[in-house]
Amino acid sequence: MPIISKIRKGSRLLNAQVFLIYTVLTIGAAAMVYPFLVMVAGSFKSNVDSTSFDIVPAYFYNDETLLKKYAEARYNENILLYNMVTGANIPEFKEIRRPVPGYAGKLLPEWEQFLKTKEMPYPFYQIGQSHSLGFMPQLRRGFSEYVYKRFNGNLEDYNSACNSNITAWYYSNIPLERFYEKSYLGEDSYAYRLFKDFKGKQDKRHRIYLSVENMYRYGYLALKYGSLVEDYNIAHGTNYGSYSDIMLSETVPQKPGMEREDWLDFVRNNLNRAFIEVAPQSITAYHSMLKDKYDDDIVRLNHSYRKSYAGFDQVPLTADRYTAGTPMVDYDQFVMTAAPEGLQITGPDILFRHYLAGKYGSIAVLNRELHTGYRSFARIGMPAREYDYITMMRYKRDIKTEFITRNYKMVLNYILLHGRGVFNTLVFCLFSIAISLTVNPVSAYALSRYDLPSTFKILLFMMATMAFPAAV
Repeated sequence: MPIISKIRKGSRLLNAQVFLIYTVLTIGAAAMVYPFLVMVAGSFKSNVDSTSFDIVPAYFYNDETLLKKYAEARYNENILLYNMVTGANIPEFKEIRRPVPGYAGKLLPEWEQFLKTKEMPYPFYQIGQSHSLGFMPQLRRGFSEYVYKRFNGNLEDYNSACNSNITAWYYSNIPLERFYEKSYLGEDSYAYRLFKDFKGKQDKRHRIYLSVENMYRYGYLALKYGSLVEDYNIAHGTNYGSYSDIMLSETVPQKPGMEREDWLDFVRNNLNRAFIEVAPQSITAYHSMLKDKYDDDIVRLNHSYRKSYAGFDQVPLTADRYTAGTPMVDYDQFVMTAAPEGLQITGPDILFRHYLAGKYGSIAVLNRELHTGYRSFARIGMPAREYDYITMMRYKRDIKTEFITRNYKMVLNYILLHGRGVFNTLVFCLFSIAISLTVNPVSAYALSRYDLPSTFKILLFMMATMAFPAAV
């Protein structure tokens, strides 16, 4: 019997009732679909945009939002690292804005050319998109694939070579490098050398070049004197407008005072030794320190260094200052006791200035050629924010694809590389289907052809079990 009789069809009241019913049903359907779409959109988001409940993530169409997400991923969700590289001095990635056109933007072609011509030591840069609290980032997945291919899928060989005990390739981690901290050192191990090989093979757009000057400003001065530059000005009797106006000298300031004390304290007690060089004229003092420490016994030094020097005068001043070990301990001791005038700072930003000085000769020529207004080469920093933005624009499609698919890739990687889950599921399903196709037709045929006393009870039992989900 129909719900609506033929007599009532066509009446206005009935049409209104039908319209109301369909409206309510449509609203109800939309109310159920919207949370589902929000949930799907949430799988494309991260901390930067997780609090927005739009069903189409803003970074799909807004470049500034995409820049925030890209910076968050590129700097491994570490806002301190972002500030020390770019000099932005912001509390969270949500406050990142598109770079304003200025002198730094005009230096961008020079910076890119510098990166092409200069291969810097591995502590001078880190690789981005390698660590996350909630995702398996692009280069972390890439490292898992790299070691998988390197050991031909043999996990036992990997564990034996790297002295590890991971149960799946999914757990092969990238070391969290922190060369912006004084205490961090590379490891003298096969696993770390494996990572360095992987690190060196990555595209340079994934590299995060550390700024020694911004480490000084935001990793030392701002922590020592407070986030407001006014506190620094009161202590030093200066009138800087912001911490970005404070320059870091490559060598110790000659004038006695707090700036010289800050420089020495930063270099000796806070700066990683990878960024400290000792002047060649200090080699005699370095050899004297080694003789005193090892009682003028070169055999003892060779045993500790695992070398075969004929005499102390053959020990190079440029010892490995990047890796943990006895040479690094001795180098650190010398830095702490050497004459301040023999210490010199180096780093990507300083090498970039040397590159520009060598290319243009004078700051006047650089300003004329690039249409800038720098007062000296010491005022030039790395165009890090501009480089991030132009890189994002060049690889926009790839970056969006990564953000959309990374959660799903993480799940698939876990399933495919974590044990035999996929194989076991496949075997279980095949046997279940085979048994069902074999037993069910035979049982159904018997019950349909023979009038057994318990046929009804059997069918009732089968139908009762089908009335509830398998989980129940």
